Amino acid sequence: MSIPHKKPTIRIRSLPKDLEPPVKSDGFATCADAAAANPFKEGDVVQLKSGGTSMTVLSQGCCGDIEVAWFSRNDELNLECFSPAVLRPCREDEFPF
Repeated sequence: MSIPHKKPTIRIRSLPKDLEPPVKSDGFATCADAAAANPFKEGDVVQLKSGGTSMTVLSQGCCGDIEVAWFSRNDELNLECFSPAVLRPCREDEFPF
């Protein structure tokens, strides 16, 4: 004799406010939101808003950070990640080449 199985009832409801994902300090709730709002793309030449050398955008990291590369004065390759908020695009007349 088999026992009849009931299909489970699935109810979808919104999360209470205290369980919703928090909005991060940059204003985005998820990494995907931050990535979608990124103004830079691979190959762009950027500079820190505070100045410094020109850097090339390599990729976008998790949560919207931008990975960049540049050569130091002694020709060492440097790689670093920055928030898009501290970067600005370089104008062509600012390119070092």
